[in-house]
Amino acid sequence: MPREDRRRHVQLIIRGILQPNREQLAGTALAQLAAAILWNEWKIDMTRLRHYLSQAIGSAGGAKGAGPEELGADVTLLLVHLEHCRQTYSAIVTQNRLMQSPSPIYLAHWIHGGFLDPIIRLLQSAVDTSVLKKER
Repeated sequence: MPREDRRRHVQLIIRGILQPNREQLAGTALAQLAAAILWNEWKIDMTRLRHYLSQAIGSAGGAKGAGPEELGADVTLLLVHLEHCRQTYSAIVTQNRLMQSPSPIYLAHWIHGGFLDPIIRLLQSAVDTSVLKKER
């Protein structure tokens, strides 16, 4: 159905002239539910990634007396979750022309771009340095 026809159809439903049929309501509700579930999964993955990144950077800076074991554990958590995100959100994403849901594209761009790799390497070198320092 063309966009203008859909607009007229929705306006007629709002005015009470037309009644939406059961299939339209069910399809709309299922589509909204699926979009909400995907949005929540994306939000959880993004929040965990930011949390693990902040936690690893804090441990590298010596926050709360973090030693090499805590730093290694934090970097490992970050790497595991980053790998999960890279497998879940592919690098080849078709550009969405709708403004309602651009967010997963940005997460895929962030995790597959070169943004996190230098930070990961710095954190890994901090882990290696702290382990060598502890051994001496």
